[in-house]
Amino acid sequence: MNAVAGGGTILTFPTLLAFGMPSIQANATSTLALLVGIMGSLYGYRNHLSAAKPWLKNFAPVSMAGGLLAHGSSPGPPKSFSTISSRF
Repeated sequence: MNAVAGGGTILTFPTLLAFGMPSIQANATSTLALLVGIMGSLYGYRNHLSAAKPWLKNFAPVSMAGGLLAHGSSPGPPKSFSTISSRF
C-alpha cells in the first residue's frame, strides 16, 4: 500500500498503539517496517528513477527544509511525543 499510495503509517502506527505498544517503540517499529517497503519500491521502480531526477532536484531541497522546520518546531523530549500520541 505504501509503495503505491503512500501513507502506510496511518495504518501501522495506530495499530501498534492499539495492541499496547508504547508510542516511541510504535513509531520506531512503524518507520523501520515502512523503510523496508520503501527499499523494495525503489528496487521495483529502479528503471523509472532517471525520469524522476529533474523532479527530485526541485523538490528535495524543499522537503529537507520542511523536515528541518518540523524538527525545529517539535514539542520537545520524547515524553511530549508520548503525551501527544496517546490522545489518538
